[in-house]
Amino acid sequence: MWVGAPGASGTGGVFVYTGATTGIRADAVKFMTPTGVTESVGKGSALSLRGNVAAVGAIAANRNQGGVFIYERDNAGTWRMAPMLSPTM
Repeated sequence: MWVGAPGASGTGGVFVYTGATTGIRADAVKFMTPTGVTESVGKGSALSLRGNVAAVGAIAANRNQGGVFIYERDNAGTWRMAPMLSPTM
């Protein structure tokens, strides 16, 4: 289960929970915010997951124009950040 938390840790975040033999536990996955992003971007305001690609909305990124952080899972199961999608105005 993935839970968006746009107000977490100042910039927002995503918490990933997985099933375990003793119940639900927080996974060790931590979705990173790019270096240099210090303002509240509202990361986790929207989530979409399909196969090995996750899209995480950031409503306040790009000076409140919004953006989408893209993460791709490699063959080893590690999630890696791809370039952020930004609107063109």
